[in-house]
Amino acid sequence: MNIVYRNWEFHISQAEVEFEVWEFFRFGNVISDACAQTIASWWHSPGSPNSTVLSTMGGVTDDMSLSDFASQKEYESADRTNQQELDALKAYISDRQKTRN
Repeated sequence: MNIVYRNWEFHISQAEVEFEVWEFFRFGNVISDACAQTIASWWHSPGSPNSTVLSTMGGVTDDMSLSDFASQKEYESADRTNQQELDALKAYISDRQKTRN
């Protein structure tokens, strides 16, 4: 596990997450660090160190992927709102892996 990006932020409200996810789908804006960390906190698992790195420390690793937060089955069985949040999180992870700080 190699952390390639880190910026810890306070978690935000569900309404703020919904707005940022809406902006992501409407305009293509990558969600903020705070939004990603909030979504990650809803989906993280102690069994997945990568998910804990993002949800608690604001870190993104070079090998992090959506499967660290939700299996394909969990994703498919999630409602539309949760799927959109996970899609926005996936885009965030990809973006931050390219950014590297």
